[in-house]
Amino acid sequence: MRYYKTDSRKISFREYWNISSGCGFIAAWLCKIFGIPLKLTDGIPELVSFRERVVEARLVPSEIAAKLNSGIIDLQMLGFDQFWFYTSKDSLIGGLAYGVQALHSSYKTIGKIIFASYRARESSLLAFVSELTDGTFLGTTNNKQRFNNPPGYHVQRRLHATATQLWELHQNRLAALSQINSPKTISNFDQVVVFEDETSRMSYEDKIARGIWVEMTDSEVMALRAKAVPPKLFS
Repeated sequence: MRYYKTDSRKISFREYWNISSGCGFIAAWLCKIFGIPLKLTDGIPELVSFRERVVEARLVPSEIAAKLNSGIIDLQMLGFDQFWFYTSKDSLIGGLAYGVQALHSSYKTIGKIIFASYRARESSLLAFVSELTDGTFLGTTNNKQRFNNPPGYHVQRRLHATATQLWELHQNRLAALSQINSPKTISNFDQVVVFEDETSRMSYEDKIARGIWVEMTDSEVMALRAKAVPPKLFS
Protein backbone atom coordinates (compact mmCIF):
# COMPACT_ATOMS: atom_id res chain seq x y z
CA MET A 1 0.00 0.00 0.00
CA ARG A 2 1.39 3.38 -1.03
CA TYR A 3 0.65 6.56 0.90
CA TYR A 4 0.83 10.23 0.00
CA LYS A 5 1.56 13.45 1.85
CA THR A 6 0.62 17.01 0.91
CA ASP A 7 3.28 19.36 -0.45
CA SER A 8 1.95 22.76 0.62
CA ARG A 9 4.24 24.58 -1.80
CA LYS A 10 2.29 23.25 -4.79
CA ILE A 11 -1.10 24.49 -3.60
CA SER A 12 -2.22 27.55 -5.57
CA PHE A 13 -2.93 30.95 -4.03
CA ARG A 14 -6.61 30.61 -4.96
CA GLU A 15 -6.79 27.21 -3.25
CA TYR A 16 -5.24 28.65 -0.08
CA TRP A 17 -7.91 31.33 -0.17
CA ASN A 18 -10.55 28.58 -0.37
CA ILE A 19 -9.20 26.28 2.34
CA SER A 20 -7.93 28.82 4.90
CA SER A 21 -10.04 30.23 7.70
CA GLY A 22 -9.83 33.77 9.04
CA CYS A 23 -6.61 35.44 7.92
CA GLY A 24 -4.79 32.12 7.71
CA PHE A 25 -4.43 32.48 3.94
CA ILE A 26 -2.00 35.39 4.47
CA ALA A 27 0.44 33.19 6.40
CA ALA A 28 -0.04 30.40 3.84
CA TRP A 29 0.63 32.81 0.96
CA LEU A 30 3.82 34.06 2.61
CA CYS A 31 5.04 30.50 3.17
CA LYS A 32 4.30 29.68 -0.47
CA ILE A 33 6.13 32.80 -1.71
CA PHE A 34 9.22 31.94 0.31
CA GLY A 35 9.03 28.18 -0.35
CA ILE A 36 8.45 27.28 3.30
CA PRO A 37 6.64 23.93 3.61
CA LEU A 38 3.65 23.67 5.93
CA LYS A 39 2.71 20.57 7.90
CA LEU A 40 -0.48 19.44 6.20
CA THR A 41 -2.29 16.14 5.59
CA ASP A 42 -0.27 12.96 5.28
CA GLY A 43 -1.13 9.28 5.33
CA ILE A 44 -3.46 9.49 2.32
CA PRO A 45 -3.84 5.90 1.04
CA GLU A 46 -3.40 5.03 -2.61
CA LEU A 47 -6.54 4.70 -4.68
CA VAL A 48 -8.40 1.41 -4.32
CA SER A 49 -11.62 0.36 -5.99
CA PHE A 50 -14.92 1.50 -4.50
CA ARG A 51 -15.88 -2.17 -4.40
CA GLU A 52 -13.20 -2.74 -1.73
CA ARG A 53 -14.34 0.23 0.35
CA VAL A 54 -17.96 -0.84 0.70
CA VAL A 55 -18.89 -1.93 4.25
CA GLU A 56 -21.98 -3.40 5.84
CA ALA A 57 -24.27 -0.90 7.55
CA ARG A 58 -23.77 -2.63 10.91
CA LEU A 59 -20.05 -1.75 10.82
CA VAL A 60 -20.67 2.01 10.68
CA PRO A 61 -20.30 3.63 14.15
CA SER A 62 -23.75 4.34 15.52
CA GLU A 63 -23.23 8.12 15.90
CA ILE A 64 -22.18 8.42 12.26
CA ALA A 65 -24.84 5.98 11.06
CA ALA A 66 -27.53 8.21 12.60
CA LYS A 67 -26.27 11.21 10.63
CA LEU A 68 -25.96 9.25 7.39
CA ASN A 69 -29.40 7.67 7.81
CA SER A 70 -30.95 11.11 8.15
CA GLY A 71 -29.46 11.99 4.76
CA ILE A 72 -30.67 8.70 3.29
CA ILE A 73 -34.25 9.58 4.24
CA ASP A 74 -33.87 12.87 2.34
CA LEU A 75 -32.55 11.03 -0.72
CA GLN A 76 -35.33 8.45 -0.62
CA MET A 77 -37.85 11.28 -0.83
CA LEU A 78 -36.09 12.42 -4.04
CA GLY A 79 -36.29 8.99 -5.69
CA PHE A 80 -32.99 7.37 -4.70
CA ASP A 81 -33.61 3.70 -3.95
CA GLN A 82 -30.23 1.91 -3.82
CA PHE A 83 -27.65 2.66 -1.13
CA TRP A 84 -24.13 1.49 -0.19
CA PHE A 85 -22.09 2.46 2.87
CA TYR A 86 -18.35 2.86 2.42
CA THR A 87 -15.17 4.11 4.11
CA SER A 88 -11.44 4.42 3.53
CA LYS A 89 -10.19 1.29 5.25
CA ASP A 90 -6.43 1.92 5.09
CA SER A 91 -6.19 5.65 5.81
CA LEU A 92 -3.47 6.92 8.15
CA ILE A 93 -4.86 10.46 8.21
CA GLY A 94 -6.59 9.95 11.55
CA GLY A 95 -10.17 10.57 12.50
CA LEU A 96 -13.14 8.79 10.95
CA ALA A 97 -14.85 9.17 7.59
CA TYR A 98 -17.83 7.26 6.23
CA GLY A 99 -20.09 7.84 3.27
CA VAL A 100 -23.17 6.66 1.45
CA GLN A 101 -23.31 6.14 -2.30
CA ALA A 102 -26.85 6.21 -3.69
CA LEU A 103 -28.32 5.46 -7.11
CA HIS A 104 -31.40 7.33 -8.33
CA SER A 105 -34.33 5.39 -9.76
CA SER A 106 -33.83 7.22 -13.08
CA TYR A 107 -30.34 5.60 -13.31
CA LYS A 108 -28.91 8.99 -14.29
CA THR A 109 -27.45 10.35 -11.05
CA ILE A 110 -25.34 9.24 -8.09
CA GLY A 111 -25.99 10.79 -4.68
CA LYS A 112 -23.18 11.12 -2.13
CA ILE A 113 -23.40 11.73 1.60
CA ILE A 114 -20.08 12.00 3.45
CA PHE A 115 -19.45 12.56 7.15
CA ALA A 116 -15.98 12.99 8.66
CA SER A 117 -14.77 13.51 12.21
CA TYR A 118 -11.21 14.62 13.04
CA ARG A 119 -10.29 15.59 16.60
CA ALA A 120 -12.91 18.17 17.63
CA ARG A 121 -13.98 18.97 14.08
CA GLU A 122 -16.83 17.44 12.12
CA SER A 123 -17.83 17.99 8.51
CA SER A 124 -20.47 16.67 6.16
CA LEU A 125 -21.44 17.16 2.56
CA LEU A 126 -24.10 16.20 0.08
CA ALA A 127 -23.53 15.95 -3.66
CA PHE A 128 -25.22 14.76 -6.82
CA VAL A 129 -23.06 13.63 -9.74
CA SER A 130 -23.94 12.58 -13.30
CA GLU A 131 -21.66 11.46 -16.12
CA LEU A 132 -22.42 13.10 -19.47
CA THR A 133 -22.19 11.58 -22.93
CA ASP A 134 -18.98 13.47 -23.73
CA GLY A 135 -17.22 11.76 -20.80
CA THR A 136 -17.27 14.78 -18.47
CA PHE A 137 -18.99 14.87 -15.08
CA LEU A 138 -21.47 17.33 -13.59
CA GLY A 139 -21.52 17.66 -9.82
CA THR A 140 -23.83 19.71 -7.61
CA THR A 141 -22.94 20.10 -3.93
CA ASN A 142 -23.57 22.11 -0.76
CA ASN A 143 -19.86 21.93 0.10
CA LYS A 144 -17.50 24.90 -0.28
CA GLN A 145 -14.73 24.73 -2.84
CA ARG A 146 -11.32 23.72 -1.58
CA PHE A 147 -8.97 22.38 -4.26
CA ASN A 148 -9.48 23.08 -7.94
CA ASN A 149 -11.66 20.60 -9.79
CA PRO A 150 -9.81 18.19 -12.09
CA PRO A 151 -10.25 18.74 -15.84
CA GLY A 152 -13.56 17.32 -17.05
CA TYR A 153 -15.27 17.58 -13.66
CA HIS A 154 -17.63 20.56 -13.52
CA VAL A 155 -19.17 21.53 -10.18
CA GLN A 156 -21.95 23.93 -9.24
CA ARG A 157 -22.29 24.87 -5.57
CA ARG A 158 -24.95 26.20 -3.25
CA LEU A 159 -23.64 26.34 0.30
CA HIS A 160 -25.95 25.08 3.06
CA ALA A 161 -28.62 24.05 0.54
CA THR A 162 -31.08 21.30 1.42
CA ALA A 163 -31.20 18.04 -0.50
CA THR A 164 -34.32 19.23 -2.34
CA GLN A 165 -32.70 22.54 -3.34
CA LEU A 166 -29.55 20.80 -4.59
CA TRP A 167 -31.58 18.24 -6.52
CA GLU A 168 -33.55 20.98 -8.25
CA LEU A 169 -30.33 22.78 -9.17
CA HIS A 170 -28.80 19.58 -10.53
CA GLN A 171 -31.89 18.64 -12.51
CA ASN A 172 -32.17 22.11 -14.03
CA ARG A 173 -28.60 21.97 -15.26
CA LEU A 174 -29.07 18.48 -16.71
CA ALA A 175 -32.19 19.65 -18.49
CA ALA A 176 -30.29 22.57 -20.00
CA LEU A 177 -27.59 20.18 -21.25
CA SER A 178 -29.89 17.39 -22.41
CA GLN A 179 -30.07 18.43 -26.07
CA ILE A 180 -26.32 18.31 -26.60
CA ASN A 181 -24.85 16.40 -23.66
CA SER A 182 -27.32 14.13 -21.88
CA PRO A 183 -26.43 12.02 -18.81
CA LYS A 184 -25.30 8.42 -19.21
CA THR A 185 -27.16 5.50 -17.66
CA ILE A 186 -25.87 3.82 -14.47
CA SER A 187 -28.01 0.73 -14.05
CA ASN A 188 -26.36 -1.56 -11.48
CA PHE A 189 -23.75 -1.85 -8.73
CA ASP A 190 -20.94 -2.79 -11.12
CA GLN A 191 -21.53 0.42 -13.06
CA VAL A 192 -21.64 2.39 -9.79
CA VAL A 193 -18.19 0.97 -9.02
CA VAL A 194 -16.86 2.05 -12.43
CA PHE A 195 -18.41 5.50 -11.96
CA GLU A 196 -16.91 6.08 -8.51
CA ASP A 197 -13.51 4.64 -9.49
CA GLU A 198 -13.31 7.02 -12.45
CA THR A 199 -14.20 10.17 -10.51
CA SER A 200 -11.78 9.21 -7.71
CA ARG A 201 -9.04 8.51 -10.26
CA MET A 202 -9.55 11.96 -11.79
CA SER A 203 -9.08 13.62 -8.40
CA TYR A 204 -6.03 11.54 -7.44
CA GLU A 205 -4.25 11.91 -10.77
CA ASP A 206 -4.80 15.66 -10.86
CA LYS A 207 -3.32 16.23 -7.39
CA ILE A 208 -0.40 13.88 -8.04
CA ALA A 209 0.33 15.46 -11.44
CA ARG A 210 0.29 18.93 -9.88
CA GLY A 211 2.64 17.79 -7.12
CA ILE A 212 0.16 18.50 -4.33
CA TRP A 213 0.23 14.85 -3.28
CA VAL A 214 3.67 13.25 -3.06
CA GLU A 215 4.34 9.59 -2.34
CA MET A 216 5.69 8.95 1.16
CA THR A 217 8.80 6.89 1.80
CA ASP A 218 8.60 3.60 3.70
CA SER A 219 10.30 5.20 6.71
CA GLU A 220 7.79 8.07 6.72
CA VAL A 221 4.90 5.60 6.65
CA MET A 222 6.42 3.56 9.48
CA ALA A 223 6.90 6.68 11.60
CA LEU A 224 3.32 7.74 10.97
CA ARG A 225 2.01 4.31 11.92
CA ALA A 226 4.07 4.37 15.14
CA LYS A 227 2.48 7.58 16.40
CA ALA A 228 -1.06 6.83 15.24
CA VAL A 229 -3.74 6.69 17.94
CA PRO A 230 -7.18 5.11 17.65
CA PRO A 231 -9.69 7.75 16.51
CA LYS A 232 -12.46 8.90 18.84
CA LEU A 233 -15.85 9.99 17.61
CA PHE A 234 -17.06 12.42 20.22
CA SER A 235 -15.74 13.60 23.55
